[in-house]
Amino acid sequence: MSRSNVLMNSRLLPGVICLVFALTLLAAPAAATATTWVNVTRYADNNYSTVVDWSNMTYTDMKNNFTNVYSNGDLYMQQGTFNASDKYGDAGQGMIRFYGHNGTYVRNLTDEVDGMDEGDEVKIVGNDGFKMYFGEDDIYSPEAAQPSLVVTWWDSEMGYVPDFSYGMRLYFYDPNPAATYSNADCLNFTLREMCNNFDPWYQRWVGDWMGTGSYPNTKGLSVKNVQYLKVYPPHRHDFNTTGDTTEYAFKYQVGASPGAGDPSTPFTSAELARIADIDANYVESTADDTNYAAHRFNFTIDTDSALDGPLTDIENLNVTWHGRGLNDGGDGATLYIYNFTAGSYRELDSNTFDYFDYLAGDIVGTLAADGTMSGISDYVNAGNVTVLVKQNSPTSDDDGYYSNIQTDYVKLTVTHHHWNS
Repeated sequence: MSRSNVLMNSRLLPGVICLVFALTLLAAPAAATATTWVNVTRYADNNYSTVVDWSNMTYTDMKNNFTNVYSNGDLYMQQGTFNASDKYGDAGQGMIRFYGHNGTYVRNLTDEVDGMDEGDEVKIVGNDGFKMYFGEDDIYSPEAAQPSLVVTWWDSEMGYVPDFSYGMRLYFYDPNPAATYSNADCLNFTLREMCNNFDPWYQRWVGDWMGTGSYPNTKGLSVKNVQYLKVYPPHRHDFNTTGDTTEYAFKYQVGASPGAGDPSTPFTSAELARIADIDANYVESTADDTNYAAHRFNFTIDTDSALDGPLTDIENLNVTWHGRGLNDGGDGATLYIYNFTAGSYRELDSNTFDYFDYLAGDIVGTLAADGTMSGISDYVNAGNVTVLVKQNSPTSDDDGYYSNIQTDYVKLTVTHHHWNS
């Protein structure tokens, strides 16, 4: 390179550096500011864009209206060790001091929107969009050694929000504080506590800078500047027209070993409306000789992570059918789900029915995934879940007995989770 080119490059370099720095400043997001209120929202189980309850609370509302958590010393959270020989930080390294805090239990906040039920999930979101998910059991029935979730609005060093510049902030308060790393009043949330007490998907794991491993990090679960708590129940699929789901129904009869497409006669639009609610407005089918009266339902699973999936994150599929299965001798009905891998139906549940009572009955079946979430994909084909309800005994024209099925209501509920890592 000539001397003139070297000189030119040396003159250009400071300008290039300044330009890059300026562009970096333009691209960087604005720093989040402390929040002084939170919004808590509960969404409909059959339509995640529909709000069923909500509440806005300022930090003064929270301070004055709840039995709160008050500081009894400094809080410590453990960050990733990035040490393969001490991955879970049992030697005590990585404990970060966060001072003392006053705050409100998350369960007090979600109680303002009718609480949470089993299978519900809460998304805790900061005003910069950073979010973490937790299950109902983390909020309302934590393990004995599991810390409680608290949204804090006072810091022992900075005071109340907005002076508490990272508030309102999600912290984790150990119900059994120990004097392992500091004074007798300290509260410690360790890597081992997180891994032993939180479901794997609600833990926080991070990779090291070389990409050679993944390490637990309790500090990473803490959401700064909390603005929203969003409660999502398991996703309900049924024939109610207010839902955000797609489903189909078919009627008439099947043989002793029905296929995935049996029966194949579609319900009319008027019949679909009659199975949208439990209201004793039945859709009825009667089988021919030697056949079983049956109804088949196809539910479309949306693998968008905000709705039903992906499949690996589905914990269980729960099917509820409400209706009657009749032969002249009573009998009942059996509920099945189709296994596309095996090429056959799997029985979920059955009931018997006393003809003389002539009352409808529920059949509820749950297909639960194992600890690794495997198996659910066997029952979902191209987003489709197929459910069959079949009357228990066939029609016998010789004896004058007729197989009859009557559906009042049916639903599929998908319970799923999100990952914090």
